[in-house]
Amino acid sequence: FLTTFYFCIVEPKLGLFEIPWIKFTNNIVIIGTCAFTAFLFLFYLPDYIAGISDVFRYALVAL
Repeated sequence: FLTTFYFCIVEPKLGLFEIPWIKFTNNIVIIGTCAFTAFLFLFYLPDYIAGISDVFRYALVAL
């Protein structure tokens, strides 16, 4: 709820995410989070699907 309040009420008035270095930092955090999530998915996928090949594992991530 607090995040929604910030981005709907406060951020349009402040415009902090329009500052270039904040926008860049936010993008780096988002890309890093996505990359880390993909790494965890690839690392733990064989535990959930026994005998999955590497090709099929990477194809699942590509989808």
